[in-house]
Amino acid sequence: MGLPFERQSWEELNQRLPAALSRVWNSNDIAEKKTDDRPGLHRDYVFDTLDGWRLIISREIVNGSSILHVSCSINNDPADLKHWLGKIFKQDDAIAAALACFKQITGLKETGVAEAAMTSGGVIHFMYPLP
Repeated sequence: MGLPFERQSWEELNQRLPAALSRVWNSNDIAEKKTDDRPGLHRDYVFDTLDGWRLIISREIVNGSSILHVSCSINNDPADLKHWLGKIFKQDDAIAAALACFKQITGLKETGVAEAAMTSGGVIHFMYPLP
């Protein structure tokens, strides 16, 4: 079970970003079920926007490489779903909207190249290589 949805302004979300980047998670341990702990269970990593997006932002190690992992989904509230389903017509639209939220939270104008994917459940994932 995830955390309850708690909307915050862009400014509040931006102020919380350093805490989300303070720990490095081992994605392999999470994927292999070696641990039940994951970023989405901790408020420091969960960013709920005023317009209904939830982003989970974390630094992770995947197969020995350091990445920034951003997971994005729309709140399951009927008003949020109605709002976004009226604007998102295809997968590329959803990815663009999620990326725009990430840019608002981080203050970045350009985010560089990222690997982006959408799960069958509609969750968008961005993975950025880190040095």
